[in-house]
Amino acid sequence: MNKPLNERQLREIIVVTILIFATAISSIFAAYFYLESRGDKDQDFSHRSDLTEFIELYDRLNTEHYFEVDPELLIRGAIQGMVDAFEDKYTTYLDERDNYQFQQRVRGYYRGIGIGLYDNDDDQIEITQVFEGAPAYRADVKVGDIILAVDDLDLREKATADVVDYIRYAEEENVILKVLRDGEEIDLEIELETVVLPSVEGEIIEKEGQKIGYIEISIFASNTYRQFRDKLLELEEKEIDGLIIDLRYNTGGYLSVTEQIISMFLDDSKIIYRTEEQGDEKIFYSRTKESRDYPIVTLGNKYSASGSEILIAALQESYGAPFVGESTYGKGTVQELIDLDNDESLRYTARIWLTPEGEWIDGEGVQPDYEVEQNVDFLLTLEREDDYQFQKALKVFLELINN
Repeated sequence: MNKPLNERQLREIIVVTILIFATAISSIFAAYFYLESRGDKDQDFSHRSDLTEFIELYDRLNTEHYFEVDPELLIRGAIQGMVDAFEDKYTTYLDERDNYQFQQRVRGYYRGIGIGLYDNDDDQIEITQVFEGAPAYRADVKVGDIILAVDDLDLREKATADVVDYIRYAEEENVILKVLRDGEEIDLEIELETVVLPSVEGEIIEKEGQKIGYIEISIFASNTYRQFRDKLLELEEKEIDGLIIDLRYNTGGYLSVTEQIISMFLDDSKIIYRTEEQGDEKIFYSRTKESRDYPIVTLGNKYSASGSEILIAALQESYGAPFVGESTYGKGTVQELIDLDNDESLRYTARIWLTPEGEWIDGEGVQPDYEVEQNVDFLLTLEREDDYQFQKALKVFLELINN
């Protein structure tokens, strides 16, 4: 089982805030320039009295201020001001680096070598994951290796973001990774390829004469549905008696992918979730006539958010699948993405979502049918026998089968 995402790849995001306009000014100013950047220059803003003053202010600062400033920085600072005005933590401005990492993860693939990194307690760049079959795997990179350099770039006083940036912009088709392993420095030549990020893992667990399918979903990326479907069909070919779906540490992703996965279990007569936008409620039903009838148990914790909560609630209310673990994160909103120039983006809250029965879980989370606090030893050992939540899910599953 993978190490929890929230412990595996953490980094600090540094945001440079440009304090030129007040927040209110920034909000309207950014909206104007966003429309300009999208080619809406034929629109007449002269009648907008609320914009006229700010456009004049921008022109005067741009031409009369004693210190020269890049107009692009004014725009970016204004966008950040607009985001801050909402006091909504899910409405966020992603600069080029943050947007790249976000897009890479939700796409489910990227150009690279196939490793997971984090800055360890000794300020070293440590490899925490090597994707099976990826270039790094074939080059014999190991979990626990410390990266010292990539090609001629010394990384001894650098961070994981520097590795990501270097490989992202590499012009060559391979890189030389210098790693420290058991006190020895090793040079490994690794080819750059399109790496598919695995977001689904699964297996069969045999217990008390039952064949229990187990599938863990780490994110709802663009390719997660295909991975999930392939894995589920593989397990069903082996005649599983039911399924445990593990959504712990899954913070969400594409809503459409979540819908596809739910629709494998519920036919089109079943509600999978609802949304509310400016007072108008919309009901979403399963997309297919496909369904299952075997027992399902879901696993979640306080880090399970967004798409994970939608899936747990849909199976809990429309399928009758018990939910084991902790109350989920409580993210009851849906975001849209606006692509900006320079590979940046703006995420904003467009609507709220409700469970099939119309409950809004924002700030509260989906409540478990069987609440189980995790064993602290499990976070250290990652051994399944120490996983109280998983063990309880097994017990609940067997009770379903036997009743």
